[in-house]
Amino acid sequence: MGPRHRNPPDRRDTHQAERLSAAVADLSTAVEALHHTEKELEERTAWALRLQDEARRLEEQVALFRASRWVKLGPHGRFRPRLTCFC
Repeated sequence: MGPRHRNPPDRRDTHQAERLSAAVADLSTAVEALHHTEKELEERTAWALRLQDEARRLEEQVALFRASRWVKLGPHGRFRPRLTCFC
C-alpha cells in the first residue's frame, strides 16, 4: 500500500476553517468580557459591603446620640451636643 495523498483543500474546507477561526475569536472575546464583568462585579460587591458596614456604624452612632441623656433634656439642656449630620 502506498502513502495516502491528500487532495489540496478546496474552497469549502477553507471557508469552514475561516468560520471556525472567527468563532474561536468571538469566543475568546466573550471570555475576556466575562472575566472583566466578573472582576467588576467583585469590586462592586466589596464596595457595597463596605457601604453597608459604614451605614450600620452610622446608625449605631445616631442611636447612641438619640439615647443620650443630653439629647433627652431637649432644648433646656445648655450643654446639649450639636448634631452635625441630618439624621
